[in-house]
Amino acid sequence: MKKLPLEFPLIETYQGFSFVFGIMMANPAYSDIQYNGYIQLASLKHEGMPYSALGFPNSLWDDFRDAGYIIKDVYDVANFNERTLTQFLCERLDQGQYLTLYDVDEYYLSYAEAYQKKHVNHDTYIYGYDDECFYVQVYANRNLEQTVIKKSEAVKALLSKRARKNADGVRHFGAIRLNPCNGVKADAKVILKGIREYFEPDNKEENQEMVFGVDIYKGLLDDIRNMKDNGANIRSFRCLWEHKKLMVQRIAFLYSNTEDERYQEICRICDKTKLIFRIMMKYEKIEKDEYIDKALRLLKEVWEEEIAWYEKFMKQEAHSVVSE
Repeated sequence: MKKLPLEFPLIETYQGFSFVFGIMMANPAYSDIQYNGYIQLASLKHEGMPYSALGFPNSLWDDFRDAGYIIKDVYDVANFNERTLTQFLCERLDQGQYLTLYDVDEYYLSYAEAYQKKHVNHDTYIYGYDDECFYVQVYANRNLEQTVIKKSEAVKALLSKRARKNADGVRHFGAIRLNPCNGVKADAKVILKGIREYFEPDNKEENQEMVFGVDIYKGLLDDIRNMKDNGANIRSFRCLWEHKKLMVQRIAFLYSNTEDERYQEICRICDKTKLIFRIMMKYEKIEKDEYIDKALRLLKEVWEEEIAWYEKFMKQEAHSVVSE
């Protein structure tokens, strides 16, 4: 049996964020990433898209690899058969490497809604194994879960001829581990610089494909207004709530006083983003106009209150640190 440390993360919206975040949070040398990272938000511009795709830029394993935090190896599925692949995956885990299986065929995965019904693709992430099973992090019932699946299921899903391949016709899987020579140490200057860049984003380039910082609210408001035509997509609203949860953690770290007005106010804003997410979940099940109206009102309030919070409590300090 081998079970690598993995903490259930504050970020659940995208597995690409949540898995690497859970790995880093489980390692004391890297757990300060919760303060230094995940400060910025970005979304794709709306032209040609029915809704925003909100996420944390510069916070995927490839970004952390480029920063020297993570070492990543990539393997071609075509080099293995069922027996050798099972053995190889276990060997990677024995060496302290977490596994990322890209676009596996959910027809073979018993946790998935598509199990033995249809061939659809999704990522699966492995952090351990025992004699019969792999320990995995997956989406099941529209929630992030840490569960177990039979080894044979994972291997069949990865080897399936129906599973999606890259543009070059190759299907890969990855093995990642934290770089033991590095780590992350919380840095108030880095944090305040990141907060300033979130609240004062540079979105001036006309051809820029992404929108950053507080300007993302414009797209989220459009998402709500367009729900009658495009349907509900609640991932961006969960991501917004997760961003505020991390900001609460960050402010608690910076000022070490939960009675501080800065902390109390950002907690209140965070609670309001949670409520918006819950309303979007309700609308997804019961499409009542009153939910749209309430969500629009709350989101406008959050936008205004967050900017007011920055102006009142953080702007002067953020500018003084950045200008040093």
